[in-house]
Amino acid sequence: MSSPNFETYIFDEFFTDYDRRSDPNKDADDKGTQQRYMETVGKELDDNTIPLIEDMNDNVLMGKGQLSRIVPYSELDQGYLDNWEWFSGNTITFRRNVARIMDRLQRIACTVRCCELMFGWLGFGVTITSTFVEGGFDSMYTFDSPARDFDSGCPSCSDYSVAITGAAGSLTAGDITNITTILRFNQPINAAISAITYNGASVIDDFDTEDPTLNFNIYAIQDADVEAFVTETGITDTTTIKALDTMVLALKAASLWTKIKAMYPLLGSNAATAKYNLKDPRDLDVAYRITFYNSPPIDAYGVKWNGTTQYGDTYFVPSTGVTGGKNMHLCVVVNDDRSSYRAAMEMGAIGNGLNSQEMSASFNAPAPNNKAWYSMAGVGSTSVDVGSNNEQGLYVVSRNTTDAYMFRNGVQLHNITAAATTHAAVSTKIFLGAESNSAGTGVLYRSDLKHAFYSIGESLSTSEIPIFSSIINTFMATLGRYNY
Repeated sequence: MSSPNFETYIFDEFFTDYDRRSDPNKDADDKGTQQRYMETVGKELDDNTIPLIEDMNDNVLMGKGQLSRIVPYSELDQGYLDNWEWFSGNTITFRRNVARIMDRLQRIACTVRCCELMFGWLGFGVTITSTFVEGGFDSMYTFDSPARDFDSGCPSCSDYSVAITGAAGSLTAGDITNITTILRFNQPINAAISAITYNGASVIDDFDTEDPTLNFNIYAIQDADVEAFVTETGITDTTTIKALDTMVLALKAASLWTKIKAMYPLLGSNAATAKYNLKDPRDLDVAYRITFYNSPPIDAYGVKWNGTTQYGDTYFVPSTGVTGGKNMHLCVVVNDDRSSYRAAMEMGAIGNGLNSQEMSASFNAPAPNNKAWYSMAGVGSTSVDVGSNNEQGLYVVSRNTTDAYMFRNGVQLHNITAAATTHAAVSTKIFLGAESNSAGTGVLYRSDLKHAFYSIGESLSTSEIPIFSSIINTFMATLGRYNY
């Protein structure tokens, strides 16, 4: 049975001859306003609606029709994008199942239950907490809440925080993509996310506080070495992790990372996390993990030595730790200043006797004439004028086959010719906050300063040290520590 021609059928069937004759707005075809309008409606039915009805069997029930019409329409309705090749390239069975699930999710979208369900699929727990706003509108006692303004038209929904729980460690790039998708899928109209945490630590990066409704990013670690360090230490603070990422990637880009054997950013505000070597974050002596003695206080700005009983053992022995046992660098960031002269070593190890065969860096200004001190294997103990009676600074000393030199805040202070063959490599361990004696059993010249960073490794050239210092300085500045 064919359908009628609705273009003429509606007016002819439901209107009278009187309607046709009495309409004063006739056109050249003698059709009035009502007749022309009804024919327009009828033609729309004839051209667009009736073909869909007549082809319903082919479009809905036949497999080819489902694949080419119904399933794509459902996908488009659910918001799938044409460039989702991973999705559109799958089987029709997979796509039907996804469409069915998404249809059910759409019915409960933007609810706590939907968030819990979708996060559960990923193996995460989630707690959604709404922010209660008291005094939302002006009254004789209260003014508009910043989160709910009377004059903004529709009052905003409650802001809410998202607390995600899961396995220890950091989120992977895949985790972040999935979490972001879930949160944006479930974002209520006119509401804003106030915080996102993972295992209690904020994971928001570049949060747009002007429009946090959808404009947020969750930070993903970029570097595999940083990922290993974060996993081992359990650090979760986004600012710290991002700063580590930036520093390590910059060191690698400058071809400096391979020259570092041990690097201690002293993170976590306690010995349990500050002890780890960023270059090899295993909790082992052979990984140059620090052992802190006599509990030096450690906070967000580094470790503060008491100058009497405390020091740190790195287990790093220059004779076996660097190429040739002699050519190496030491770096320390001094975070505070002492009020009077003190013969102290910030880090180092003495070689064969108390002579110039040391592998140490001594920064003991204000000595007479604002002197600092360094000594490298084969180079005599050397006082250097730092031009200031303030010990704060990023210090690097390094030795190659011909020279040894000291830098402070990226600027070279001194250079001395090295006696490359006349002295043996130092075979005792590098200590922090002091130096080990020639037997490796005693502690000498303990420091009373606060240190924020250390590095030990292969020799750095005079052109590399300013680059190295700048990268470390940026890291220090991000963490709010000493920076020049």
